[in-house]
Amino acid sequence: MVKVVLGKVLEHIFYHLKTIDRGAFVLADPGTLQISETICRVNKSSKDTIASFSKEVVQTVLKRGEPLILTKGYPGERNGFFDTLELHKIESLMCAPLNNGSRIMGAIYVDSLKRPDGFSDDDLLILLDIAQRVALAVETDRVALD
Repeated sequence: MVKVVLGKVLEHIFYHLKTIDRGAFVLADPGTLQISETICRVNKSSKDTIASFSKEVVQTVLKRGEPLILTKGYPGERNGFFDTLELHKIESLMCAPLNNGSRIMGAIYVDSLKRPDGFSDDDLLILLDIAQRVALAVETDRVALD
């Protein structure tokens, strides 16, 4: 049931943040942070795009418990992820942990393959709010299944 809901949430995110080409909820085991499930979607207006996400970025967000916003639009921003952006032809991305208290339930990931300035700090705040709400829903679903 939670996978259906997360798919719908991604559809709404695509509707409100027009710069997104791909998105994913990546669920992880809170104890080990190992990825257990992914729910990926592609924006309907993005032709010839495969639903995917940067595992390197998601793993970093899971381990740090902090969001990332990356863009190729600022050449001074040559951090460790620049090669990942180049390799996967990603112009910009955002990724936020699904935090429920001190437990990390997974991450939400979105990217743009066309816009190097695709996301703002305000977009990241929206993503963080969604991530917090989704984390609570994922935790509730896991408790109900146990």
